[in-house]
Amino acid sequence: MTVCRVTCTTGKRRKGPIWRTGPSICDPRNGGVTISSTLNRYLYLNGLDTVSVLDAEWPDGETLDRLDGLTVGELISQVGGSDDFIRLLDAHGATFTSVSSALGCVPDLAYHFGDQNLFRIEGGNEQLPQAMARELRDRIVLGAPVTAIDQSAARVRVSVADGCEFSGDAIVCTIPFTVLQDIKVTPAWSPRKSEMFQRFT
Repeated sequence: MTVCRVTCTTGKRRKGPIWRTGPSICDPRNGGVTISSTLNRYLYLNGLDTVSVLDAEWPDGETLDRLDGLTVGELISQVGGSDDFIRLLDAHGATFTSVSSALGCVPDLAYHFGDQNLFRIEGGNEQLPQAMARELRDRIVLGAPVTAIDQSAARVRVSVADGCEFSGDAIVCTIPFTVLQDIKVTPAWSPRKSEMFQRFT
């Protein structure tokens, strides 16, 4: 499988995390913290933590009864989580959404948003793409701002400013929302995704 990875090359930057720019999209208690730490707080307020929910014995009978039928969004809302935080979590949640079963998703949430040491490389996370660039050498293209992403055919096509086009079986897109809204995407984003991009830029 060929994977085309697209990153921001246009030079547009935004100071600070996207959820702290413009009007706050989270309640005031969320200011200055990460998605992970806020999620952990909401799990804690629900009597959960990111360690025990990964245990093979979890959930016990009492937890099964308490969480049965609850969605992730309801779990967060019942302890004061804002609708905007839930939408932000949806944007980062990958395979789960706020309407997914809490019982089915809490372990996944804990694994991906729990111990932040899981996502840090000693000496800085930039060492990972730098190591990949060293290994891939001339397969890395720099200074090529993306202008269009076309996913309408069997293979994904990515066009850049100088007119070149790259294709692959899939694309890993890490372009920030602030830049992504300026790129032509085919087929167009769903209304929900478009709204999310506008709210978070």
